[in-house]
Amino acid sequence: MISLRDYVLEHLFTQPEQSIYEGGQAGHMAHPFDYTDFTANDLIQLVDDLFSGKVEHMKEKLDGFNIMATMNNRGNVVFIRNKSNLNSETGGMSIKDMMDKWATKEHQKKVFKQSGEIITTIFNKLGKSFFNPDSTHRKVINCECIVAGKTNILPYATDKVAFHGYQIYELVNGKWNLQEDVEGHVDEIYKAAEGIDSAKPRQDLMIRSIEDGIKFAKQFNKEIVKLWSDEGLSTDKSIEDWKHVRFKKFAPEWCREDNDIFNRMCNDDKSVKATELKKRYPEHKDEIPELDKSIKKEVVGNIMEPMDTLFLSIGNELIDQLDGFINSGTKDKVISTLKQDLESTVDAVEKSDSDKAKDKLQKSLQRLQRLNDKFNVAEGVVIMYKGRRMKFTGSFAAINAALGTRFELEDK
Repeated sequence: MISLRDYVLEHLFTQPEQSIYEGGQAGHMAHPFDYTDFTANDLIQLVDDLFSGKVEHMKEKLDGFNIMATMNNRGNVVFIRNKSNLNSETGGMSIKDMMDKWATKEHQKKVFKQSGEIITTIFNKLGKSFFNPDSTHRKVINCECIVAGKTNILPYATDKVAFHGYQIYELVNGKWNLQEDVEGHVDEIYKAAEGIDSAKPRQDLMIRSIEDGIKFAKQFNKEIVKLWSDEGLSTDKSIEDWKHVRFKKFAPEWCREDNDIFNRMCNDDKSVKATELKKRYPEHKDEIPELDKSIKKEVVGNIMEPMDTLFLSIGNELIDQLDGFINSGTKDKVISTLKQDLESTVDAVEKSDSDKAKDKLQKSLQRLQRLNDKFNVAEGVVIMYKGRRMKFTGSFAAINAALGTRFELEDK
């Protein structure tokens, strides 16, 4: 097994032109392969459209803190982390409340203060009736917050607040309940933010060279066809079909016609309770408690590894082919910072006595190696395609997981 230090020195610090990215908006955002009704032909068309510039309004996925914000019926801008905040007397937390709560966390305090002040300025222009159209409805805005330097993993040169969408809550029996979740449709907020440099809308990302893009699309589409043909499937079969075949390969002992275990492991479907599964699978009753933990992690990891690697590679190349990222002008500095962070993480984990951290870091580095150690300066790209919102991310996922092993050590 390659040592962690040798891996970093050999692979990362000898490749100055490489880049990084992946994750950061509220909640889970789907990868293309999470839409399991897509066929291989659908994925091929998607890749063609992406690299030929036919997908409009591609946006950068930011590596920031997510904050839900609104204005209460007293006209005060407040911030919401959970239902308790929303249903409190003030309808949320003030900037001071957040800074007091994270009094010992200087970085979090900085993000909440600087971003909170920007959001407050914008929301005050909109007025409380925008957020409280009547006494029983409230609009809560999904805000992504970045401060100059590092907010999470990626360093940025300037402060930035982006608005992703909003939620409508209805007051029922004295409690606010979610009525509607809307992605986008935040033009009024950006209009109120005119003149505030840190809250300018993210520009659309554009393919630099259609000719180069088509070349990469052909390469990736051959790999999609191979993924299906390796499992004996034609390209009109779906991702769900592909997962089924691989499930039988990696977990034959769990295969049943009812697909209860498959759906639980591969589709996060827990409609059949664990107690019922013990009755249906008596020979596995002692293993059922681990279905959602170690068993699922191993099985799903084996099933999805080639799909994960391919689409993270697609994301890496897509980012390289696009212009308009926030960090485009500081690419070398961003990559250098990420490599230094990774090296210090390797040092910390190697010096620790945590076998769990070492194993997790090793797997993250192996995942990065499968992506040819390629780094990008952005976390990812977000698109709407045929009515579906999805993300393309690359090596940021592996970097984020690797750096997380050090944070886990520091939290102990």
